[in-house]
Amino acid sequence: MFTIAARILVKLECREAFVQASKAITAGTRAEAGCLSYALHEDVHQPGTYLFYEEWRDAAAVEAHFREQHFLDFGLAIGELVTQPPEISVHEVVASDLGAG
Repeated sequence: MFTIAARILVKLECREAFVQASKAITAGTRAEAGCLSYALHEDVHQPGTYLFYEEWRDAAAVEAHFREQHFLDFGLAIGELVTQPPEISVHEVVASDLGAG
């Protein structure tokens, strides 16, 4: 299993627009065959700091996700809403009490 953590810093005046733009990528991603979970979070101590936390079946599913049109469209849609490019980190689960790894 793989996880992705994508940290995105959004201009404070653009928070509502960002959340609205996130609806399409969320729906599209959750429909992908290899997606196990996908959620958007906002930091309670730093408004405008968002985190997509994702769980994926395998590396092939992660690679396919990055080629999906809804992923590419989201990157274009948020260009003017963010203060810097998203920070995306991909992790392989190597140990877990949940049976993966």
